[in-house]
Amino acid sequence: MNNLAKVLIEQDKNVDAMALCQQRLAVQANDLTALNILGVCQMRLANAELSLATFDTILEIAPNDANTLNNRGAVLIKLGQIGEALTSLDRAISLDPNYVDALINRAVVWWYRKDFNNELADYERILRVHPTHKNVMSKMLRAKLELCQWNDYDLLAARLVRDVLSGEKLCNPLTMVAVAGSTKTQLKCAQTWIDDKCCGTGVREFSIEILGREKIRIAYISPDFGDHPVGHLAVGLFEAHDRSRFEITGVSLTSRHETDIGTRLFNAFDNIVEAEKMSDLEVSNYLRESRIDIAVDLAGHTRGGRTEIFAFHPAPIQVNFLGFPGTMGAEFYEYIVADEHTIPAEFSNNYVENIVYLPASFLPFDDKQKVAAIAPDRADLGLPENGFVFCCLNNAHKITPQVFAIWMRLLGQIEGSVLWLRGGNETTHENLRSEATRAGVQPERLIFSKRIERHEDYIAAYRCADLFLDTFNYNAHTTSCESLWAGTPVLTFSGEAFASRVAGSLLKAVGLPELVTGCPEDYENLAIELATNPAKLSGIKQKLVENRKIHPLFNTDQYTRNIEAAYSMMVDRHDRGLPPKNLVIAH
Repeated sequence: MNNLAKVLIEQDKNVDAMALCQQRLAVQANDLTALNILGVCQMRLANAELSLATFDTILEIAPNDANTLNNRGAVLIKLGQIGEALTSLDRAISLDPNYVDALINRAVVWWYRKDFNNELADYERILRVHPTHKNVMSKMLRAKLELCQWNDYDLLAARLVRDVLSGEKLCNPLTMVAVAGSTKTQLKCAQTWIDDKCCGTGVREFSIEILGREKIRIAYISPDFGDHPVGHLAVGLFEAHDRSRFEITGVSLTSRHETDIGTRLFNAFDNIVEAEKMSDLEVSNYLRESRIDIAVDLAGHTRGGRTEIFAFHPAPIQVNFLGFPGTMGAEFYEYIVADEHTIPAEFSNNYVENIVYLPASFLPFDDKQKVAAIAPDRADLGLPENGFVFCCLNNAHKITPQVFAIWMRLLGQIEGSVLWLRGGNETTHENLRSEATRAGVQPERLIFSKRIERHEDYIAAYRCADLFLDTFNYNAHTTSCESLWAGTPVLTFSGEAFASRVAGSLLKAVGLPELVTGCPEDYENLAIELATNPAKLSGIKQKLVENRKIHPLFNTDQYTRNIEAAYSMMVDRHDRGLPPKNLVIAH
């Protein structure tokens, strides 16, 4: 019975597995295996508190059961009790130093704490025990990217791409976005990941009665309805939807954010569902029972996303939008929202979804976003009062050795210049300073940002930079928007894949296509020209100030009407019994 229950869990039949465990426990109440399986089922069915109680019951009987301690650690992570999770996982590992599952869970704890050094150490330990583990290599590479530890970057990246393309390894598609700029590679990665996670195609056995519909019902599903880039970008869109034609539901996969932006986001919806403690099936059933026409995934393969909800196909139309910059690799998404720059026609076959081509940029923006009238002083940010300030306030994992080498050459050529980077992990700072030293640049010319509490002050701080230098393969997305909104130009290089073309999309939508380059050499040369030609840079800044008022990038109402047109076309095709297809929304 226990073995059958394990098989049912593998098939994601958690309710059936739990019933079987309860039958077994009715015969033998202290069967530790059955109790552990029961606790796992409860956790997977979003009964985390009940699951924790089950594991605690087991530990009263067998306090040194490593399996239970590991499971308890996993459920505590789910409950957000990270410190207690670490205690439980440490005990499990002390009892079994080579316990791979416990080491993986403990690495997740380190990741939540942004302790990438310990996270990396646990992954390296796992690979010594289990060198062929199917997805630890990609996790290890991601931790190295967070630390900018590049001693074996080229070797690991090439090996990971090779193993993913051959089907030998799994890799979170978000990691692959940073590592590989090929749409073909990203597609293979996403398909393999989704097949392992969601069994590929999902459930598509129902239809919705559409006669008499008064409004199109849209559900936005996200873990990021708070102080998060997705929340800041999309709140204006949610508020601007035409309520005479659309009914808007928000499904929050995390608890309510008690911040100004969190409150504003929750108030932006006609209906709000706090689904943190709901299982994937429960969320899916809610969407189906609410007769949602379009379910929009705002997270995809990013942190906190729950793709399994969409695998049940609770809505007739499902859309990949904003959160994940690439194909989901799953047949159960009908559409991806893009534009002509982010998905060029020659690479469109490497996207599983049908493509919605919005005019201008695919990225929404809240034009109510405040910018402090007075920017912080350079000195307050640790920046020199004089000298050219290059900046890149992207997360460290987007920085690759190739782009950093270009930046170091720029500092070498532009006397008195500095590079202003996002602050964070001190080991990351030290690694970047060491890389600068190896490139012949004084490490003090790298300046790491300090935390700025008020969002409007943070946006205004971009004005302290002369030029924002973009990253590739993974562009600045929200940070590009913020820099342009503040009035600081962004220089980018557009590659092949979606994530490497977002900044180019934004620049074209704000009327600055001259800042979009087609190769790393042109990117470097233009950076030098802008840094040494004050008149040219000043002209671009003035053009940006003027274009922000008249070009579509920062026009939230117009953007909303465009995406509403796309939603209407999706529903119209569905209502007429036509299959999804690529859609082009007119300017």
